[in-house]
Amino acid sequence: MLYGRAALVDAVARSQAPVLILTGDSGVGKSAVLAAAQAASDADVAPAPQTVGTSGGALQRALLDGLADAVALVVQRRGRAREVADRLGEAARALGSARLKDLALVVYAELLQIAQSRLGPEFGQALADYIGELRTGRSETLAARVQAARDPSVVDVVLALAVEVAAVAERPVLLAVDAAERLSPDDVRTLGDVPRAVTGEVRLRVGFATYALDRRRAVDDLLADAPEIGEIRVSGLGVDAVAEWLVAEGLDEARAEGVLRVTDGYPLLLNDLVRQLQRDGEFDVVDRNAQFARLSKLAWDQLDPEARRCARLLALLEDPLPEHRLRELCGLDAPSWGDVVQRLERGMLFSTQVNGIPWFHEHG
Repeated sequence: MLYGRAALVDAVARSQAPVLILTGDSGVGKSAVLAAAQAASDADVAPAPQTVGTSGGALQRALLDGLADAVALVVQRRGRAREVADRLGEAARALGSARLKDLALVVYAELLQIAQSRLGPEFGQALADYIGELRTGRSETLAARVQAARDPSVVDVVLALAVEVAAVAERPVLLAVDAAERLSPDDVRTLGDVPRAVTGEVRLRVGFATYALDRRRAVDDLLADAPEIGEIRVSGLGVDAVAEWLVAEGLDEARAEGVLRVTDGYPLLLNDLVRQLQRDGEFDVVDRNAQFARLSKLAWDQLDPEARRCARLLALLEDPLPEHRLRELCGLDAPSWGDVVQRLERGMLFSTQVNGIPWFHEHG
């Protein structure tokens, strides 16, 4: 439930900017607003946001994964998986130079492979047939670069193919990436080129934490270099929204002012403080960073030993490995891993997703 965010979500959903950046401090609720705006754009093809990694080329990887989700949505809604695959294949073969065409075919194959993994057996098999054909004779060097997301031209190819997805769907494609503050300087510059590479049928929404001066400057530079980029700043909730949240959780709305002073209306902190109030009934008015640390410790103390052990191991990783590797690292089978993930999500240690895997928030 998003309290006090209806107008903000609506503003994001209605924006026609080719690239729209949601900015604000960590924990202020950008990720939730971004996800809600994607879900509210039901007249468009709007897959859930992709959280970017920290390696070079993370923007390319996030856009490729997002477009694969869009392809899966189109196939699920309209069927005709072969028609979608054919249309994208024709577009890939029609792109520019020989090198760009080769790269486009590799991106196309990668795109179908990711989309096929998102679909059930009925549609997935139709795409699998194409994937098998495309593997024959394709450049393994290019394939490796695409899979590692190291080729900046991947962004141009993904956006060109997104136009074709919009044409097949007969509706705009709205891609979304979160945690863009983690992008390398090269990727941020690439983000600035996106408005010149998209049409009105393809738009990009971006969550970008500006908790540090250099992050704020990076956004300001983007806005100066590409006036087409829009920005919406996300701030903490007001007292009315905090009161609504308290009432919904069975707490006294008269405490809203005190809760607001402690949390600055930051949903990440509010959620933890509401849980504490439900357990203990009291809270101390302390510095927000100290409050966050204390609430995090409370969440940690309530974990069972197995979940704590896994959290310690996983916290050493900046980004998640594939799920089977995470299970191996924790020494768990699939059902046990699922149980641990649920406990870490309930404890709010896992409060976002990276590459589709539940993961620690940037505060972690």
